[in-house]
Amino acid sequence: MLLGFRFPRRWFPYRHRPGQAMPTQIMREVFGWAAAAGFSGCELSTAHQDFPGFSDGQLDAVAGLLADAGLKAAAYNPGGFRLHGDGGDAAARTRELVGSARIAARLGAPTINLTLPGPGTGGGPSAVPSEYLVGARHPLGSGRGRPPSEAAALAQSLGELADACADSGIDVSLEIHQNSYIEDSDAALSLLGRIDRPNVGLNPDLGNILWARAIPYESHEEAIERLAPHAIYVHMKNLRRVFVAGLDRAAFVRTSLLERGDIDWRWALSVLNAAGFRGFLTFEGDYAEGWDFRRAMERNAEYVRGLVADLE
Repeated sequence: MLLGFRFPRRWFPYRHRPGQAMPTQIMREVFGWAAAAGFSGCELSTAHQDFPGFSDGQLDAVAGLLADAGLKAAAYNPGGFRLHGDGGDAAARTRELVGSARIAARLGAPTINLTLPGPGTGGGPSAVPSEYLVGARHPLGSGRGRPPSEAAALAQSLGELADACADSGIDVSLEIHQNSYIEDSDAALSLLGRIDRPNVGLNPDLGNILWARAIPYESHEEAIERLAPHAIYVHMKNLRRVFVAGLDRAAFVRTSLLERGDIDWRWALSVLNAAGFRGFLTFEGDYAEGWDFRRAMERNAEYVRGLVADLE
């Protein structure tokens, strides 16, 4: 198993703001630190750079910075693919999605990691009432109860992406995510069967499963046992869940350290290992404010390396 990380939102003196390009020198510093800390790759996301607007030369330059540091692109993350609802042209959205294959190939990413937000989530968290976000009884954007025709159309679009990726040897990883069509193992496995492509698999993000609803449909142990045979890329994070009966919802404390929280990563990695998973374990450490990103990621790398070593 290989260790990856998502690019930080803060690296002095840089602090990410929407639409702001990331300076080359900052990327060089981050990649150098990551290599020294024992990481093998970095997930490159549109959350940090406008990769769809990059020329081939600009994409090649980013790939070159990674190579100079001895790293790989763990995955390319084009963000959420919204085929249904929230306005817009579904055909145009599919064409844009298929264009991700070119970007991933230029970056040298072996995987495209994709989320599938459901209708009503296009305005972002600020536009959605809190009772419909993580920990809600009936979260917005869930695939449960949606017309079967939506899943069929979604599978067709994802099949087009998979076919475009196949010639370059790129896999498509569908991330299980809150407020999306695939928020649990049942939904994920159903959609995977509809797509039916050998280069499409899953990202069994256990944190997203845990906080998708007030009361999860399944435990993280049950989920990873069902999903591990289909896992091709894995996001790692941890959190603590507290159910608040008076509000009929759950609250969560997201920790910066993987060893602290409700998810037993030793168990999860044991299941993944038994299923033959050998891909990237990518730490989602780009989300929080007010803590030392570098030290936390270094501690997480040390912790996970120890877990992986125990499996050998």
